[in-house]
Amino acid sequence: MAVGLDLEEIKKLLAETEAFAAFSADELDQCAAQLELVHYALGQTVCRAGDEADAFFLVYSGRARVVADTESGEEMTVGTLVRGNHFGEQGLLGNARRHYTVRAASELDLLRLSREAFERLLQTRPELREYFSRYVSDLAVRNFLKLCRLFAPLSPAEIRGLVGLLQTRSYAANETIFHEGAQADALYILRQGSVRVVQQSRADRVVGRLREGETFGLTALLTGRPQATAVIAEEPIEVFMLKREDFEQLVAATPKFKDALAKVAAGQAVRPTAPLSALPAGVSQSLATGKLVLPTGALPELPTTKPVTPATPIPSKNGFHPKRARHFPALLQLSETDCGAACLAMMLRFYGKHVSINRLRELANVGREGASLHNVAEAAEAVGFHTRGLRASYE
Repeated sequence: MAVGLDLEEIKKLLAETEAFAAFSADELDQCAAQLELVHYALGQTVCRAGDEADAFFLVYSGRARVVADTESGEEMTVGTLVRGNHFGEQGLLGNARRHYTVRAASELDLLRLSREAFERLLQTRPELREYFSRYVSDLAVRNFLKLCRLFAPLSPAEIRGLVGLLQTRSYAANETIFHEGAQADALYILRQGSVRVVQQSRADRVVGRLREGETFGLTALLTGRPQATAVIAEEPIEVFMLKREDFEQLVAATPKFKDALAKVAAGQAVRPTAPLSALPAGVSQSLATGKLVLPTGALPELPTTKPVTPATPIPSKNGFHPKRARHFPALLQLSETDCGAACLAMMLRFYGKHVSINRLRELANVGREGASLHNVAEAAEAVGFHTRGLRASYE
């Protein structure tokens, strides 16, 4: 629904917006005259991902949420727009469809500039195209990082700071990013393509595959030990690199990121293979208090779980049951939402099957709240188990 225009107020807003700050008074008049003020109620959708890009928008008043669809089909907020923020330029510049859904988070008034008017504006001010191209590139990186599980706890300001620390690298198909035994020099975030994780010491045995948005090199950075595996590009890929010194700076300056890593460290510390008393000096106290102090020592590397020979069934009165095992495989979950996938992965390892947690996350449709018991059961069925859900108490 269109509402009345206050041209002087709109010109003032345009002049305060970085994209239009260099406009002359006459140019501001011309631009303001082409804008339409439109209103959206709380919860109303402005545009949906996949829609044709037909306009540029500038927030006049209120708030809007930018929403992305995750692989599990759930929605995730990647940004909030307030007065002076703009959106819609990405699809217009690339002549593409919208990448994100935008929804009113309050009563919302937007200034709408049609595609035709936006293109005329870029023709008269070529530098504006350059500005929007830089803005879109930076925004795409920030939204991509926000969707990465490791960086999800970071605030928008912290994400912006992280963007400035990242370096971009490209690798050809079958090119090695790092070899097994190499010293850890960076955290890698896979931006495009897929890689395989290989144990070169075991005849190039493939132990996992990673896709867009996943990270690698983290364990070696935390432990200070050489890389336990090699990572090789399966196709042409692009990665973000966060150098060791920048990683340590981020850990020291960002409590939320530090806490997330501390949870990973605590999970390693309680493993029987790495008792707290056996940790390097200076680390055990760090873990005992739930805090990660990266410069003071190295955390123990999570050992690779060896295949376990399937237990030989023995007859019993009620059927066949595996023998009791003295040792069971143990895997580390990076996030508390991974518990179902991690449990299923450990069960598979017990029976000599190696399926990555990432693959099991997909099968179980793990979202930000984890996975339902029904989805975990379906994932188990998909990898060969017979499952049946039971209602039970803690007792």
